[in-house]
Amino acid sequence: MLFRSGLVLLNKTTTNGVAGSGAIVVGDGLGATGSAILRLNRDEQIEYNRDTITVNRDGVFDLNGHTENFNNNNNKNTLTLNGGELQLAGGVLDVDILEITADSVIDFGTPTGDANSTLWVKNLIIAAGVTVTVKNWNSVTDFFYADKINSTDGGSWLSTNPLNISPMNQIVFEGWDGSQTIWASNETDGYSGRTYNRIRPVPEPSTYGAILSLASIAALFWLRRGKA
Repeated sequence: MLFRSGLVLLNKTTTNGVAGSGAIVVGDGLGATGSAILRLNRDEQIEYNRDTITVNRDGVFDLNGHTENFNNNNNKNTLTLNGGELQLAGGVLDVDILEITADSVIDFGTPTGDANSTLWVKNLIIAAGVTVTVKNWNSVTDFFYADKINSTDGGSWLSTNPLNISPMNQIVFEGWDGSQTIWASNETDGYSGRTYNRIRPVPEPSTYGAILSLASIAALFWLRRGKA
């Protein structure tokens, strides 16, 4: 199923309304950026028998604030970002494999700001030399979780809490650089209670705030001491 251009809205009233098998492809790689959009208008639109959703460089997969569990086909349901964009917009996506094969974008926000978005991934695979740009991410309300990184054998070659090594430094959060991206172990999602390894930049904005507060207290202490 190929969507070459335009906007396609999925609005089936039955769960997994887009039935059948085979891949869904958004964009043909020839159009302008964002010229092919697949957008959910309800929760749970895509049947898991469709093994792969591929978003090419001219494509956008927009959850539009909805929930999609693409994770019920023997751990092989795959969302491939081949230069395209995933827009969560306050939605929740739970996928077996997120594969990044070309420079792509994951947008956690909406056109009007923060959106409380969550991305759950069992296995995150990033090709060498590729950059994933994470936009509109809020450290308090948005969550990016992965069980494994670049796993080909059921395990994960990467230990948790790495910093400034590939492929973690290929994930770039706006406002940080790739060297500040970490895969933090055993963090719990406040909404579902699930414990995952969270992908996020360090230090987070709250950490900056704490550092600034401590610096201010120290400065005040020395100022008062100097006047004494």
